[in-house]
Amino acid sequence: MLLSVFAAAEISTVVNVYDDEVKYVPSKSGDAFILKSDGELTAIYSGKAVTDDSRDFLELFADEGIGYLDNFVFASYSYSTVDFSHEIIDGIKIERVMLPVPNTVDEIAQAEMLADVLSRYGTCLEFYDKIEYISFGDYQYRLFDKVDYTYGKYPENVFEIVYYDERITYVSVCDYSYLSPSAKALMFNSDNLIIGSVGNTNYYLFEMHLPEIENIFYFDEGRITDKASTYYKEKGASMHCIKTPLILYD
Repeated sequence: MLLSVFAAAEISTVVNVYDDEVKYVPSKSGDAFILKSDGELTAIYSGKAVTDDSRDFLELFADEGIGYLDNFVFASYSYSTVDFSHEIIDGIKIERVMLPVPNTVDEIAQAEMLADVLSRYGTCLEFYDKIEYISFGDYQYRLFDKVDYTYGKYPENVFEIVYYDERITYVSVCDYSYLSPSAKALMFNSDNLIIGSVGNTNYYLFEMHLPEIENIFYFDEGRITDKASTYYKEKGASMHCIKTPLILYD
């Protein structure tokens, strides 16, 4: 269910024309997906929302020739969600910012402050529920799980992007024992797994055996154990260590 707290008074006249594409951009502070489909441009963000790193995202958008976004989707909250958003929308036009429904006192406070900031820019703020699909052109997004934020808590989340019958599952909680039972169940039929680049590599181990998996992408060697690597290689799954932006579903 989408809950809108501010309806933008401004009607967009921007028309985007491009082929369908998903680009994954890894970053130590927060990974991003850029979705292009049916004239709609969406960025999905997973991470700490460190204010200083907003400049990196503005540079990324500039490199991509992006001066306008239909949607900027946060998969979790962090201590600087409001300031990070402010920096981004001060740099490019964004029609809609989307956040998970706030659960904690900190999340509610951030949501209220962000609604006030976005209203000055004519940007709509919407909240979305976990598990429910949200459509962005031909792609569908849904958040499997997130850690409810309190001050000082590191953001963690699991979500998927679906393109017709193929699934990309993104995991920033890479020790599978920390995943909720519902997230594990929803991941079970994933075709592609991305083990995110955010966080402390010392505890990022992934040993969940996914029977349908075809491709595993990870940011550095420390994010998947030797046991898991052997299992997936024996299944015939392809494993890819990535350091640069990755094109998916082009």
